[in-house]
Amino acid sequence: RAPGVRPLRVAGPFVHSVTDTTADLEWWTSRLTAVQLAWYQDGRLLDSRELDANGFASWSLTGLQPDTEYIFRVSLAEPFIPVEAEGAAGNDLEIKLRTAASAVPPTTYYVAPDGDDTQEGSSRKTALRNIGTAAARARAGDTVLVAGGHYRETVRVRGTGAKGRPVTFKALPGEQVFLDGDGRALGQAFMAIGKQYLNFDGFYFTGFSGAAGGHLPWRTAHKGEFLLYHSDHVRISRCFKDGRGPGYSPNFVAAWQCRDLLVENCVILGGFSGPKILGSADVTFRNCVFYRNMIAQIIVENFADQKIHLLNNIFTDSLPNKPRSGLLVLGRVESLVADNNAFFNRAPDDERQPVFIYGTEAWDRVVEAFGMEGQGCSDSVVTENLKLSAAALGEQFDKGLFWIGNPLFQAGLGQEFKDRAGQVLQYTGDAMTRQIKDFPDLFATEPELIKRGIGLQPAAFADFHFNRQP
Repeated sequence: RAPGVRPLRVAGPFVHSVTDTTADLEWWTSRLTAVQLAWYQDGRLLDSRELDANGFASWSLTGLQPDTEYIFRVSLAEPFIPVEAEGAAGNDLEIKLRTAASAVPPTTYYVAPDGDDTQEGSSRKTALRNIGTAAARARAGDTVLVAGGHYRETVRVRGTGAKGRPVTFKALPGEQVFLDGDGRALGQAFMAIGKQYLNFDGFYFTGFSGAAGGHLPWRTAHKGEFLLYHSDHVRISRCFKDGRGPGYSPNFVAAWQCRDLLVENCVILGGFSGPKILGSADVTFRNCVFYRNMIAQIIVENFADQKIHLLNNIFTDSLPNKPRSGLLVLGRVESLVADNNAFFNRAPDDERQPVFIYGTEAWDRVVEAFGMEGQGCSDSVVTENLKLSAAALGEQFDKGLFWIGNPLFQAGLGQEFKDRAGQVLQYTGDAMTRQIKDFPDLFATEPELIKRGIGLQPAAFADFHFNRQP
């Protein structure tokens, strides 16, 4: 142990829950450390993973056989002191588990501001009080329905879903559910480590913090309303991130080493930067509005063969005093698959040049900083840092079509915005920001965007509170 470094203490691993085909394992570390995970059946290695752990850590196994015994092993690269740990040998900790003999019917849990965590949560009348309590009970195939109101908590997703049996967190139809960061006191709303097949639908987020700190050692993406680490097959839909207010707001989605992530019909408003995607493959943002995040609207630091799909989205400009910052930031341009997106900038597209692509030196620094060596293809035709217009991105790199202009958001219709000198503003994004309250304010009314299906799709919100009949 290096001088000045605290002794490493480890509690666990523990079996949080099992189903017929899944198992959820958890452990705790007293500080940041690298771990090697491996799981076995009848002495045969089934698979292994490497990840960082700091404080609460978890990993879930899927695709297991019913009524079967497995061994799960956590190996650490440094000596440690076991705490509440069985099966400690050298630098290894292991635990035996047995899956359930058969599947059980899915359960629906209810959560409400007037609920009680000592109740069973199986109906609105017996609702739980905290989403995290329901998350601790949910297993593959279960659903958590959340009633309208404010919830000040960070929800650790503790049970994994399985193929065809996702774990779903959803606002009750017609009710407005806010996850509240309590004045920037909290950095995450939902946190998933080593989970699969999760659905999140219909939530509003406000007041979360993007300040330095956090539980994971990826320095620029360690906080987010959705913090996803080694989590695959995640669906996020109809969520509204509002990062306005004093202080820094986190990335709406911070995803590191994930696979098959879909975000659709969401609003990402007022963050320090928009989503941060790092080393994650098969990611899609579709029909979202990225509105006036302070710096970049989205940051993608993927290898060339880790594809991200940007489809039918609207990107507006950043802060007025950040005219040279990239709105769309790409580590490797080859990772991008884009089509049918719109850009609304205060300056002409060729002058604003909202796309920033890393050169080789900048990309190599990212790979080294996050220990990503050997995880993908770094080859790229871009060797020096490059800024270019959205139109040029499509033309030079065959990245699809981009529409440039004013989407005519519903919040600004019938209004004439002027600057301090009384001149009519051509770019209304700044002046309109305070008027945005809900999804309909950011429905585009520009006929061409409606025709092309760009931006939020109003039909997707038919069961939301603003469409509820009196």
